[in-house]
Amino acid sequence: MAAIRLIRWLAVGWLAVAAWAAAGEEAASRPVPPPKPAARQWMVGAGSYYSVSHAAASALCQALNRHGLALGVRCAVEETGGSVHNLNALASGEVDWGLVRADDALTAFWRDDPRFPEKQKNLRTLLMLHTEWATLMVREEADIQDLTQALGQRVDWGGRGSAGERVAQALFRACQTPWKPLTGSLAPSEWLREMKKERLDGVFTVVGHPSEALDALASALPMRLLPLTGPNTDRLLDRHPVFLRGAIPPGYYPGSTEAVSTFGVRVALLTTVQKTSDQIHPLIKTLFEGLEALQNAHPALRELKPETLLQGAPVPLHSGVRRYALEQGWTLPPALPEPENGE
Repeated sequence: MAAIRLIRWLAVGWLAVAAWAAAGEEAASRPVPPPKPAARQWMVGAGSYYSVSHAAASALCQALNRHGLALGVRCAVEETGGSVHNLNALASGEVDWGLVRADDALTAFWRDDPRFPEKQKNLRTLLMLHTEWATLMVREEADIQDLTQALGQRVDWGGRGSAGERVAQALFRACQTPWKPLTGSLAPSEWLREMKKERLDGVFTVVGHPSEALDALASALPMRLLPLTGPNTDRLLDRHPVFLRGAIPPGYYPGSTEAVSTFGVRVALLTTVQKTSDQIHPLIKTLFEGLEALQNAHPALRELKPETLLQGAPVPLHSGVRRYALEQGWTLPPALPEPENGE
């Protein structure tokens, strides 16, 4: 009996070895599929963490990353110093996309400017996003009723080199008033302290609404939003088509019960000609088809509509965007004109 069991055990073992060898030969004969290419990581230069631009960049990346494997791209947001930083990062290749204010993009594309090493003729527009609005907020008891009165008061006109300061300087020129602010350059975190010490009567900024900095200020002290209208503002807008008229909606800040007329500038999503049409086209298609998610990312993005995403581009549309628009049968809008000399 022992001999029979030994023979059976040897037979089973031999069959198992033979089956394993046959399977190995079959597997070796099958072609090995090529490995899937890793998704390329594209960086999007946004702005400060609490800015509308950062919220928009995050929403863009979320929309793209839901289709990341199919698109072959992994999108990541980089917190940056804002519009000018993003333009220089695009030029150096530090980021692949950047959120940039249209007035800054116009300057970088057309002008010799110390903020940029050279004219950035390689810039291309992908999408036009939210609007940042010129905003003048003053203390309730301040004797300031309009822009003209604010020019000679203790108003912070924006941090040195900031978007607010650049627009404020253009406003001063439109008002034919020398640029002589009565306060030093303040950070938004310093506004409340200076107002409580009665060393500041108001603040001017260019921002998407609602703004956390303005909400903190209006929640701590009685404040008023002033309209930015009248002949001086008209003169500014007539000379600079990059600015558009609009209003700050009511209810965003304590005490704000009515819409406040003002002007603003749109934020563009830019890239460069180094990105090909085949790379950009599927990404733009995905973003247009997922627009609702972008609209829900921040109140300032609710204004986005398919028909406005390509209007008012500060630099030429990217070839991949033009290709998608033509597929949809859309008429391509022109880019904004070259700024006037000296501006």
